[in-house]
Amino acid sequence: MEIIKNRLRHYGEALADTDMIEESLVVIVPDTNPDALQIIGSKASLYVQEKSCAQGLLKITGSASCQISYLSTDGKEPYIVTASIPFSMSKEVAGMAADDKMLTELRLLNVSAAMVNPRKLSLRIQIQAFEQVYKCQVVEYAENVVSTSDEGVNCRCENKSFKTITDIVEKRVVFNDEIRLSGQQPNGNSVMLRNEAVWVSEDVKILPNKIMIRGRIDTIVTTMDENGCFSGKNKYAVPFSQIVECDGVNSDDEVEIVYSPAREDVEIFTSSDGVTTMSFAFAAVTSCIVKRKVMLVAVNDIYSTKWNTQNKKACATTCLAQEPKCMKTPVKETVALEGGADRILDISVVGEVSSIGKNESTVGANFYIMVIYQETDGTVLTTSKKVYAESMCKEPFRTNGACVPSCSEPSAIISGDGEATVTFEGIFVCMESSQGPIEMISDCSIDKTTAKTSNIKASLVIKAVEKNETVWEIAKAYNTTPSVIASANKLNANDEIAAGRLILIPFVNR
Repeated sequence: MEIIKNRLRHYGEALADTDMIEESLVVIVPDTNPDALQIIGSKASLYVQEKSCAQGLLKITGSASCQISYLSTDGKEPYIVTASIPFSMSKEVAGMAADDKMLTELRLLNVSAAMVNPRKLSLRIQIQAFEQVYKCQVVEYAENVVSTSDEGVNCRCENKSFKTITDIVEKRVVFNDEIRLSGQQPNGNSVMLRNEAVWVSEDVKILPNKIMIRGRIDTIVTTMDENGCFSGKNKYAVPFSQIVECDGVNSDDEVEIVYSPAREDVEIFTSSDGVTTMSFAFAAVTSCIVKRKVMLVAVNDIYSTKWNTQNKKACATTCLAQEPKCMKTPVKETVALEGGADRILDISVVGEVSSIGKNESTVGANFYIMVIYQETDGTVLTTSKKVYAESMCKEPFRTNGACVPSCSEPSAIISGDGEATVTFEGIFVCMESSQGPIEMISDCSIDKTTAKTSNIKASLVIKAVEKNETVWEIAKAYNTTPSVIASANKLNANDEIAAGRLILIPFVNR
């Protein structure tokens, strides 16, 4: 007997994990700036310098470009002091081989500032790293069997069609642009209270060995003017395009795009010709996950009517078409405000990714709330708070997975002296491990030292077919061939047989 083999190389997700990076710094107010009386707020943007995973060791280094807005002791005019906080993370990823791929996404969850004294301000950032490991799998499988008549070998081959991950490629994209502002837009002296950016794919085209991506970066900027008055919130759509080289990708493939922001700098200034200009400096690691519909001929089963056989199995990983579970829960939280608050100006909420364990029936996540509000004297201030929310699932999770939280548009009202009530709907998008096994035969051996024996002595058996039983399974169980049973009952070897039907099982040379 000769086994004709083939090989399939693909990727399967092995695990997902999260890590928290927390760094702090004391910022000195320079002599050129007046002493601080009260902190208005703080913002930060991440700059990722290195992100690598070699020989199972994950390394991430970078810095957070931070800005603290404060009111001085000599008046109500806002001042800004800047600082850069370096961060780094290093961890061993157990069981990760050289050919495996890891995708890592960084999220800036929170930045907060506090006064140590009028000359010193403390700054703290919290960053989350969400990691996914994709194991490289090389599966050797049998696609045909050649045997002689004296071996009595029966082989079942099937056409397998399934979707799997064939490649994962990453490319860093850097994008710089400027927009000239007019009208009621911020001016060159405006102070940014916060900014956020979301990368969106609009069009993905697959060409031979390359992927073309067109999209936009939705940027929201919240500012106040040079007098400390709230300017408002403005949204800008910044277009981008890039080409990712990917050997072997073809037009029939499906590509999932994942962006991991590496830099998000926004600056407002007055140009040399006196026009207010907003500059953008964006960078992101673009990960392209290539999914392909694979067609192959594979041997599912081998057995002999004359000799004992021993099959070895192989498994390929398929991407199941599994919709993420989405659960919602109302969140209502009281946030403390300093001084006499007059009105709420803006609210933002960022969720922290969490892991889901097998058989868990509850999902939850931390949400970081930031409120921008105005005091009765017109002063603009910010405050933040971390809250936890959870939701029950209709049924337990079958596998491990991850919960990616988001929220509906938050709202807030001043509910009492020195406090506000923030309400929003927490949304939990839960993704189970979306891979399933496709079993095939990788090898088979025949033991010719002793002939195969059977306890069945009759030359003819009448059997009632059980539910979901096939001709192949009956033939294997009774040590005969599918063609003998099919011929005796005027069936095809692949026919489905109704449960309870009586069939004849003849035996030859008993």
